[in-house]
Amino acid sequence: MKKILLSFFIIFTCFNSYSQIVSPVGDTTICKGQFVTLKARKGAYIYNWNTGDLTSSITVNPTKTTTYSLRVFTSEEGAELISNHDFSKGNSGFTSDYDYVTSKGGRALWDEGKYAIGTKAKDYHAHFSACMGPSGNASERYMIVNGSPEDEAVIWSQVINVEPNKYYAFSTQACNVNPNNPAILEFRIGGVLMGDFIAPTAGQTCVWEEFHSLWHSGSNTSVEISIVNQNTIRNGNDYGLGGISFNPLVENAFERTVHVNDIVKLSLKDRYITCENNPVDLNASVSNASTVLWRTTGDGVFTNSNSVNSTYTPGTNDILNGNVTISIEATGLKGCAGATATSTIIINKNPIVDLGADRSLCSGNSLTLDAGNAGSTYLW
Repeated sequence: MKKILLSFFIIFTCFNSYSQIVSPVGDTTICKGQFVTLKARKGAYIYNWNTGDLTSSITVNPTKTTTYSLRVFTSEEGAELISNHDFSKGNSGFTSDYDYVTSKGGRALWDEGKYAIGTKAKDYHAHFSACMGPSGNASERYMIVNGSPEDEAVIWSQVINVEPNKYYAFSTQACNVNPNNPAILEFRIGGVLMGDFIAPTAGQTCVWEEFHSLWHSGSNTSVEISIVNQNTIRNGNDYGLGGISFNPLVENAFERTVHVNDIVKLSLKDRYITCENNPVDLNASVSNASTVLWRTTGDGVFTNSNSVNSTYTPGTNDILNGNVTISIEATGLKGCAGATATSTIIINKNPIVDLGADRSLCSGNSLTLDAGNAGSTYLW
């Protein structure tokens, strides 16, 4: 079976009362590097995102706060324009080049070029399947057709009043009532072919298959919609038509903003050097964080463990060990991942200087004094 959807895209400024974007239900926030899927209601004829995507949902990965807009075409509620669109009123509201059969029976639709309006195809032809209407409701009526051998014979036709410069959606359903030699159905609006033909799948019956297309009225105020079967072979070519629909379209436009929080950026000097009992000024570089916390592997203390700039005073064990590892943990914004940076504090013991006992020196003689503590800086 072939199904063709002709899509036309145009920007309008119409809005309806409920959102077409169903997920997320409102503006949302993600962390940089994350993805989020925006989903629209199913059932629209056209989806047109400002990303260029034409699907009902898109998955995006913005690097900065971005607003996504969606424009969709949906049928106007309660605006069905086809008279007797579901054949509930029998053989009325349309014209046909085929002959109408009023009585049931195994040979009622024996001849080609005839149709009936009924709830079950088998009621009109012994070799037809007992197909019910498109919805499967036993009381639903549809058009039961024995294909005509005449070229360009119109199966169904109706003149519809339309508004100029407006989009409309046409749809119908068809199925085989005999599995052999399916019909080749063409749909015309104003004499213009709408897409390609629809041919119910050969070898099966009672499987309803849908055709739909969009049409723009231009300057028209009325238009004739017609259905023609291009298969003129007598054998087989038996089918049902139901659910013929023609609706004006409205455009719904909505937006979702995806706020992007930057990830934590954190850096800290690799190493600090101090002397025992001397405090160390710590200065971390932090951005995009909600809180920070300093930690130590030793027994020293921080002046403020929740401040980016803090001072660490080594403890007794830190001094004995000669070093200690400190770290700063940064918590990300609104659930974004945090970060940790570490540093080592090297603790040198205070120098002990012993120049020995006082000595006497005769004039003209020299004496070498050694303060020890190699690698230190000296001032005599």
